[in-house]
Amino acid sequence: MIDNPNYQGIWKPRKIPNPDLFEDLEPFKMTSFGAIGLELWSMTSDIFFDNFIVSGDRRAVDGWASDGWDLKKAADGAAEPGVMDQMIEAAEEYPWLWVFYILTVALPMFLVILFCYSGKKQLSAMKYKKTDAPQTDVKEEEEEKEKEKDKGDEEEEGEEKLEEKQKSDAEEDGGTAS
Repeated sequence: MIDNPNYQGIWKPRKIPNPDLFEDLEPFKMTSFGAIGLELWSMTSDIFFDNFIVSGDRRAVDGWASDGWDLKKAADGAAEPGVMDQMIEAAEEYPWLWVFYILTVALPMFLVILFCYSGKKQLSAMKYKKTDAPQTDVKEEEEEKEKEKDKGDEEEEGEEKLEEKQKSDAEEDGGTAS
């Protein structure tokens, strides 16, 4: 660390006596006044102020506000058109907005109906409830049916061949005997 021979301790601001300083022991007691000055910087000229109240009684302020402000707010709200009215007015000015409205309302409804209520058939495997009992596989059942069918076909073919052989033998015997 570098030595500083002129170090005089932690800096403190000088206290200069102010002859105009006074302490207001009752700041809530004010004399009547007739105007309020506001300094407001804004980019728009359509800002209006009226009906200021300065009071120490909360109930008096709430009563005064409900007498004036609530009535003004209700009157302004009734005079303004609703969202649907604003949308219709905008669509009258710009007719292409109807396409936008239809796409934002009808398209999602169509897609919901299409995907949720399309009437898809459930898979046959979904119909069976799983149980602990052993179940044969579908492939095994199909193979067994095919084997039974093949056996039945083979037996029929064997019987047909036997009948044909007997007929041919009978014809040969009958041809030589005559």
